[in-house]
Amino acid sequence: MKKIITALLITLSILITGCSNEKSGLDFSFSEHIGTKLADIYEVLDISQDELTEDTSPGMFCFNAPVSYNGTDLTKYLLFTVADDALYGGGYFYITDSKSDDAWNLLQNIKNELTERYGEATTYPGLSNRISTLESFDDCKTSAEYTESWSTADDNKGEIKLTLMVLEQRLSIQVQYTASNLK
Repeated sequence: MKKIITALLITLSILITGCSNEKSGLDFSFSEHIGTKLADIYEVLDISQDELTEDTSPGMFCFNAPVSYNGTDLTKYLLFTVADDALYGGGYFYITDSKSDDAWNLLQNIKNELTERYGEATTYPGLSNRISTLESFDDCKTSAEYTESWSTADDNKGEIKLTLMVLEQRLSIQVQYTASNLK
């Protein structure tokens, strides 16, 4: 009987741990290393050079392995200054070909998480292109960008910006941390 209970407890523990990792949230801990040079970022973040690939955007390096957020795979990336390869930001993006309920839920979950962490968005309330003015993708214009921003109140005077880009055949959701001052 003890073996069965122990096995059940271990199984339950694994299931709970697995579920909590799935909803771990957005990780901006790289912001602790703002100003670190690209050559040193591998050691500082304890990652191998094989884990990052330079993107076509100057100074953008994407992690090769996707990051799961509430069951959706996001691409995590870091941003470095072009002039001296110093880390100044990073974030996550998701690109899809459809305006699905899953994409809408992803956008809302990210917005809600950021509001829980950082308080109300600091986006100017009168702007018509705020994400909070949308009730569904039906409210979006094609070839339009919608945003919300939050202040992080950290030493870097960071800002997190959630962006929804709506194009004819594509939809992009991006959440990006940028520091306004480098260490």
